[in-house]
Amino acid sequence: MKINTSPQKIQELLARGVEEIINRQDLEKKLLSGKQLRIKLGIDPTSPNIHIGRSIPLLKMRDFQKLGHQLVLIVGDFTGIIGDTSDKDSERPMMRREVIKKNMKGYVEQAAKIIDIKKVEVRHNSEWLKKLTFDKIG
Repeated sequence: MKINTSPQKIQELLARGVEEIINRQDLEKKLLSGKQLRIKLGIDPTSPNIHIGRSIPLLKMRDFQKLGHQLVLIVGDFTGIIGDTSDKDSERPMMRREVIKKNMKGYVEQAAKIIDIKKVEVRHNSEWLKKLTFDKIG
């Protein structure tokens, strides 16, 4: 697919629905270069449905996709298993693989309502995280 480098389309992409862009000049330069960018979004499959808050980045990803850029949806199947160890008030519990697998399928189907999923590279973070050992984490 040809990359759309229309300055008008790029300005619209960078302005509509955007609060802040870190290194805006760098991003704009890359968008104008005509090279295909890889735009990534990671989602942990913690429930059967994608949270409504994820629709905003998915809509922005769709804008990048319309300009010809490659989308990568990273499904957190490994991080879903171990739960959430962040500083939130309540930790997300560990989940069974069967539940995560079912949720992942639903997430991809739901994301397909916003982005052209046939053109999206879907990856699972277990591809690289399950290879880690404790001595590699420290």
